[in-house]
Amino acid sequence: MALKKAELIALIFIAWVSISSSSVLVLLSQTSAFHVAFWRLLFSSFILATATFAYYKKIPFKLSFIPIFSGIFLGFHFLLWMESLFLIPVALSTTIVVTYPGITAILEKFVLKESMGKRRIFGMVVALAGVSIMLYSPQNFNIKEDIYTGSLFSAFASFLAAGYFFLGRIARSRGEGLSQYAITTYLTAAISVFSIGFLKGVSFLSVPPEGWIFLLLLAIVPMIGGHTVMNYLLVEEKASFVSSIALGEPLGATLLSYFILGQRISGYMLIGMVLTIVGMFLIIGERAFSKK
Repeated sequence: MALKKAELIALIFIAWVSISSSSVLVLLSQTSAFHVAFWRLLFSSFILATATFAYYKKIPFKLSFIPIFSGIFLGFHFLLWMESLFLIPVALSTTIVVTYPGITAILEKFVLKESMGKRRIFGMVVALAGVSIMLYSPQNFNIKEDIYTGSLFSAFASFLAAGYFFLGRIARSRGEGLSQYAITTYLTAAISVFSIGFLKGVSFLSVPPEGWIFLLLLAIVPMIGGHTVMNYLLVEEKASFVSSIALGEPLGATLLSYFILGQRISGYMLIGMVLTIVGMFLIIGERAFSKK
């Protein structure tokens, strides 16, 4: 059943606000990328499974390779991106990682042969221009050697996120149920993170007492309110459209990092944020405010 415009706009807003909180919650947890990625994914899997069982009295499960590959992509995406947050400012890390809507659009164009409207293409260009301005803000180049490693991690994480949303689009458009897809994907991602962490000797229980609160919040807010809502939208919407919600993440994350973590915002950042938001409205507006 097609979503009404008001419902679509509300879900887009919820997803945007939710994913924007992720960066700050990661840093407030005072743990490592392995701890945050694993527990965030495991907690969200448990929450979804519990809610699904309470509603349907069963947890639907069918072995499917797409959610498994999608989960592997998601797990490594979280590991690399969260590691970048500990090396470079929130604004820079999120700005680099949210270039994945452009990668997703390319995959849809050449793999699924799906076209994009001119307004959406223009919006993508405007938003990515805003992202580029934020990226090249002079304050970013005072970070010295960490900027290269952190930026590289975030860039790789962007490609992995594109693969995750692209596979999600295929699975959901083929009739894969939201609970079935999300639980399988999140659990696979958690297992992927745990496997790498186990080989590296990570002690996943070594979390500060106050850190557990933020790990649980990461599962509830950006995971359930963000990723799960976006996976819900994938059943009707293109992956490039749904993932474009993330183009607003640098704005939300930068503002939160300013007020909560005290990280500075330069003039370049402000200009980039404005362009990014304008681009987002162009992309989302083509679908949300169309007459069809």
